[in-house]
Amino acid sequence: AARALAELEATEAVEALAAALRAAAPGEFAHHLLEVLGQLRDPGAVGTLVEFLARDELPADSLLRETARASLVRLGGEEAVDALLPLLVAGGAGAGSAATALGQLGARKAVPFLADLLATAEDPELRMTAARALASLGPEGVRVLSDRATEDPASAAAALRGLAETRDPEFAPLVRDVLAASQDAEVRRTALRVLGAVGGPEDVALLAERIEDSPTDAERIAATESLADLARTAGAPAIDLLERRLRDAPSPAERAAAARGVADGGAEDAVATLAAALAAETDPLARYSLLSALGRTGRPAARPILERALEAEPVADLRAEAARSLGVLGDAAAAIALARSLANDPSPFVRAQVGRALARFGDRSAVPRLVADLRDADPEVRRAA
Repeated sequence: AARALAELEATEAVEALAAALRAAAPGEFAHHLLEVLGQLRDPGAVGTLVEFLARDELPADSLLRETARASLVRLGGEEAVDALLPLLVAGGAGAGSAATALGQLGARKAVPFLADLLATAEDPELRMTAARALASLGPEGVRVLSDRATEDPASAAAALRGLAETRDPEFAPLVRDVLAASQDAEVRRTALRVLGAVGGPEDVALLAERIEDSPTDAERIAATESLADLARTAGAPAIDLLERRLRDAPSPAERAAAARGVADGGAEDAVATLAAALAAETDPLARYSLLSALGRTGRPAARPILERALEAEPVADLRAEAARSLGVLGDAAAAIALARSLANDPSPFVRAQVGRALARFGDRSAVPRLVADLRDADPEVRRAA
């Protein structure tokens, strides 16, 4: 009935839909009602949607809360903006969704409210949400982020991440200054990570220095991750350093980041470098990243390496990643090895990834096996299929 009302554009039903939503238990029916209230595009639904968004009993990442937010964005208008602003002031469970909605609505009048939320919220995720919203609100919002990054240590990390959302090289000098001046380990780590988004080839030497001299694994990992982000544009100096970190870094997380950078850097010997690292690597996290990186290269030479991993890796998650990477690689010659895995691999999760990889080649041979898995007595098997 709710969907029919949406198709009929029956705005006169908004009051009845709102009453049904207030009476409905959280679940699929409430989800449909929230969607329909947005589809009708009647400003009369704003109050009901904001009321729902403010419910404390809903988790911050609830699908219902996100549906209410999406419907408010669809409705738009000053009425929606004015109704959302008090949720920022209240700082309750609905504040994060309200901040996101206001950013998506381009509500510049929300900037001072979001600035207060960034400065005062105790929840790091809520500060980050406020920072993202500010980044989307033009120069006035970005100015707040710049000020917070340099003047307010309590919210500096979130402000820096907000600046990263802009991907604007104009902010690279500010990020470098924060990195040089901050005494806070989390702020320094975040500044290093943000250089990957706003920095350029000129930052390779700075990142290399931090990789060599930083006293903490977290900073070295952040610097290597940013170096990987810059690999495409920074060229040989970045790739040479990433290859050394892939070989010599003591942290598996750093080696994992280096693998991504080697793949994205596009050097002629990237597949050989990654293959050699895979042969020597024993840590599952780093091996997973190496298999992923081999797929990212897009090189036919990566196919036999991934096929061997699909057949021989003892860990199901790693076989599944080999299957996924074969699909990303896009070489239809892998279909034979994938079909063999589909028939023989004992893991339903691996079989599901094989099916997705085969589908990329337009090969539907996985369908019967996955349909059979849907009927399996084990719920994990059904879920994977």
